[in-house]
Amino acid sequence: MAYFSHYGHVLDLCLTLIVLYDDVISKASMGMSPRRFLFICRIPWRYGRLIVTMVQRVEQEHEHTRSKLADCSEESKKALMDAKRFESSYVKEKELRQHAEKALIGYKDEIDTLREALRIAAMDVAAVSTNNDTSIGKEDEQQNTDDSYYDGTETLMDNGLDGQVIVDTDGNFDVF
Repeated sequence: MAYFSHYGHVLDLCLTLIVLYDDVISKASMGMSPRRFLFICRIPWRYGRLIVTMVQRVEQEHEHTRSKLADCSEESKKALMDAKRFESSYVKEKELRQHAEKALIGYKDEIDTLREALRIAAMDVAAVSTNNDTSIGKEDEQQNTDDSYYDGTETLMDNGLDGQVIVDTDGNFDVF
């Protein structure tokens, strides 16, 4: 239909049809001369040439579309490779993060254990300082004779001490 949108093609078609009508139909009774025969052969040649031109135009558009498709295919392959690379790096990052979280939990547990040990040591020091006793760490021998160890759960009142010991979370303590 693009053929009919160009005014030159339409004019050519009209002139060709008029001449064809004049030569073939109106003068058919007079016989056909070689000139008329060449003119009649020229008509299919022109239309064949126009059809070949349209086919070539469509082939060019098709080739342009193929090149765009090839470009898009390459871009999609690159994007797919990038996605696979990002996915593998995500999996590695996730594994590293899980490993770091496990290590962090272990460190937190160790910190809690050390804080508890520090509190026990602070209680021992507080108990010794209120008794004016210089035998630090000998609570087992003084209070327990059943060969059990001191776990730091005894209070000052259990030991017969009058003061109150407040131990902070950082291990500092005050005796009142």
